[in-house]
Amino acid sequence: MLEPLARRLGAPWPKALLLWGFWLLVLVISYLAVAPESGQPSLGVSDKFTHSSAFLVLMLALCAAYFPAVGSGLRHAWIPALILLGYGIAIEVVQSFLPHRHAEVKDVVADAAGIATGAVLYRWPGGYLARLWFDVQPMPPGSAALPQR
Repeated sequence: MLEPLARRLGAPWPKALLLWGFWLLVLVISYLAVAPESGQPSLGVSDKFTHSSAFLVLMLALCAAYFPAVGSGLRHAWIPALILLGYGIAIEVVQSFLPHRHAEVKDVVADAAGIATGAVLYRWPGGYLARLWFDVQPMPPGSAALPQR
């Protein structure tokens, strides 16, 4: 069986690294969301693909940083999914007030697709990807979905 990436890099990944990584992603994506489109690099792919990809990565990072315990399926992914969906909607609201940007409902749909894909990759089947990448352990049956302090 494959050894978790976290163990190969000095497991488990320090919590601070996961937290800083998530917030760095949020800052970069927030900047790109409000910066003029003319100053941004063109990746040669659809705008909706970049939205989905960004939110897929954000979902994986958020789950790893704040919701690392893996449940049996997708039932534990709704909290980070709602957080990121709210973030995506907030970006579109801000863009609607910027003269050099425009808001689209299709962008929120693309964000939601990335969030859902990230949830599936991180949580299902049985949290395999979470265990492989981040060396987290399955949640005991009946335990709370929220992280304990």
